[in-house]
Amino acid sequence: GMENPNCTFMSASLIPGDRSLTPTLAHEIVHSWIGNLVTNALWKDFWLNEGFTRYIERRIMSKIHGPAFRGLLLLVGYNDLIKTVDMLTKQGTPGLTRLEPEIDDVDPDDAFSRVPYEKGSLFLFYLEQIVGGEQAMTDWLRAYVASFRERSIQTSDVKRHFLEFFKGVKRVKEIDWEHWLHGEGLPDFNLGDYVDRSLVDESKSLADSWLNTSTSEAETSHMKAQQWMLFLDHLINAVVAGQSISHSTLENMDSKYKISATSNVEVSFRWCLLGCKLYWPGCLALTEDFLAKHGRGVYVKPLYLALKAFDLERARTVFQRNRNFYMTVVTRQIAAFLD
Repeated sequence: GMENPNCTFMSASLIPGDRSLTPTLAHEIVHSWIGNLVTNALWKDFWLNEGFTRYIERRIMSKIHGPAFRGLLLLVGYNDLIKTVDMLTKQGTPGLTRLEPEIDDVDPDDAFSRVPYEKGSLFLFYLEQIVGGEQAMTDWLRAYVASFRERSIQTSDVKRHFLEFFKGVKRVKEIDWEHWLHGEGLPDFNLGDYVDRSLVDESKSLADSWLNTSTSEAETSHMKAQQWMLFLDHLINAVVAGQSISHSTLENMDSKYKISATSNVEVSFRWCLLGCKLYWPGCLALTEDFLAKHGRGVYVKPLYLALKAFDLERARTVFQRNRNFYMTVVTRQIAAFLD
């Protein structure tokens, strides 16, 4: 999606027919305040646009669907952050996993990733725990927008405003700003200890069943799309950690749940990524079709990296066939690691 003050543009891939990706619509609406009314001054401060917007987007979803759904979205986002940190580290740019990276000599397009979105919103969620909850953060955010409306600001401005607003809160002294803003990789914060895990645990239980017994008899017809995302994330994380899943298990899983037939781009992306990481020939046709239909860098870059490890020549062939379909910056980044 791309927000504008009077009109939001949405990719057709975000309209799967079941309203499962409506958080993105909320996200773009929030940008009317965060990003448009208050804007980051420099590209190093991009998290002020996207991290704040992601945080508020999930607060909205919590009001609509309840705290368990917010917990689910937070954990899905955290798993996206894990995958992004892994990708950026493997491509030799761990500095881009910082919330406020040093990018004076870096093309901002090359620095773009889910880090400002997910690490930024995670930091704000952490601050929510420090200052006493959602209402305290809402009060601060209103003051923040009022103070900085129609201005372009830097991270230092936000820190100064936050500390002044919460100067009476003792726990503010616990915040390790250097760790959160300039530390590389994942922050030292156990998100799972602070969210309603009921929907999350259902996804994890299903994944654990497949990992341990290669099947599951659990009822799944009620599961939300984000639970399927998290289910697949658990499997991907297990594979990255060294656990194996047989090709026959993947075939049985697909036969049972019809994952290959999903119209949800986020679920399909994860299914293709899992298959490529397991060198499963059964995923190749779907992966090639996905790469021919979707051009977002957050999808195609990790997929091409996984396909490269699986079958380098196939990755190069598929890329040559589709390179004119992608934005120039995405094409350049993929070409760099496929050469």
